[in-house]
Amino acid sequence: MKIKNMLSLALKALSQEPEVYIAYLFGNKTHELSFLNKKKKMYTGKLQRIIIFFWIALRRFSLLQKKVKRVDVVYYAETSNQFNSLIPSYNEISKIEKCSFILDKEAAGKKSKVCNSYKLGFDMKHLIGSLYLMLARHSKLDKELNEKNLSKEIKYNLDKFYVPYPYLLFFLSFLKNAQPRVVVVSNDHNPTNRSLKLAAEVLKIKTAYMQHASVSNLFPPLEFDYAFLDGVISLNEYVECQNKAKRIRKSKSRVYLCGQQKKVLKNNSSIKKRGVGIGVNKLDDVKKVISLIERLNRLDCKVYVRVHPYQGKEFLNSISNRFRNNESVEIINPRDISLSDFFGFCSVLIAADTSLHLEAALAGIETYYYNMGGEKTDYYGFVRNGVSNYLPKDLKTIEISKNDEKGKRETAIRKYSESYKTSWQDKEGCLVASILKDIVNETDCSDRFFYRLEPSFCFDKVFLLNHKGSNDVDLQ
Repeated sequence: MKIKNMLSLALKALSQEPEVYIAYLFGNKTHELSFLNKKKKMYTGKLQRIIIFFWIALRRFSLLQKKVKRVDVVYYAETSNQFNSLIPSYNEISKIEKCSFILDKEAAGKKSKVCNSYKLGFDMKHLIGSLYLMLARHSKLDKELNEKNLSKEIKYNLDKFYVPYPYLLFFLSFLKNAQPRVVVVSNDHNPTNRSLKLAAEVLKIKTAYMQHASVSNLFPPLEFDYAFLDGVISLNEYVECQNKAKRIRKSKSRVYLCGQQKKVLKNNSSIKKRGVGIGVNKLDDVKKVISLIERLNRLDCKVYVRVHPYQGKEFLNSISNRFRNNESVEIINPRDISLSDFFGFCSVLIAADTSLHLEAALAGIETYYYNMGGEKTDYYGFVRNGVSNYLPKDLKTIEISKNDEKGKRETAIRKYSESYKTSWQDKEGCLVASILKDIVNETDCSDRFFYRLEPSFCFDKVFLLNHKGSNDVDLQ
């Protein structure tokens, strides 16, 4: 695509959805998520953040661009978590339709596991075009930031509002060449994923969203053509998102409750479990994590600490230095050891606000909630809804299994993952692929595996999984 046409389409897209809505959390939710504005020690101010933006964009510069083939379905992932949620359905739909997978950032390391993949890279047109968009949109962006009283964002996070520029240009060019019927993403609030959604909308291509982790009512309204959610809890959260946005019209989304998409191996009771797993994320306080590990060590527990893929260096160094010579503590890097392998080490899991509670529950592992520094307790409601329990003060009372509450817990888990303990479990990718096949072929066979929920709340249509229906998914 010629750069003139790319820029014209990009400006049209930004007039439909400006930067403060593409970088949704930074433009709309920093007053509710104060950690987004944690003061940075270096590189603050407009000029410094502009330099940071171009430095990051240049790191993705690529002279060699793989020729884009025409396909029916385009997938995109920028993290391993997103990739792991998307790959089951991608493997199924790519058997019957022409597909391609754009891999970005951390997800680019998964290239060997995907057929017909493209590593995202910017060329000179994207970089020069970004500079043009920055100048062309400067006054409008400044006005929007000031109207929203986002002075801290200008100082600390201005670069986040420039992220859509090169991504919009890349995606517009890619989609124009690929000409897919539908694009699929598994994040609805990051500027990269939202840039792809916007590029597809400008080119009149259908959009689909697949949940990759627990959702929050701080997320944007659901505005994809199709949405594949895990369960009723997620649906309720998005109803609240829609209500908070005070939208008069219904969302255009067709919502399908398909169950959790990631492949998680079930707990094998014949394997002797060896220790306690601790799942940490970027919001956890390292002092609280260290204190918890030491308490468990005093009980002679083997502890496996699974860090977040983007855990800060300061956090990692503190943990590593403190337990360097302690054979009872092992640090688990998710880039090296799969989630299923990590669960294989664990008798129980202790974590704060993370989807690991659900994933461990699906694997048959008891989980405990322990706030290690978050602003809110039980943010995703895993304790409130019966999936997890608060960590007792006396760690000796931790139980490996609570058989007397097994039935209640199964019901609670199914609210988070519609397919749990049904004949559909582990076939969620096939279900999504069957809907994508309908989109590509402009057919509608939803009633094969789903039944329609009435009323549909604020969405176009909502479909629940038919637990009693046939689970023979024939995609041919």
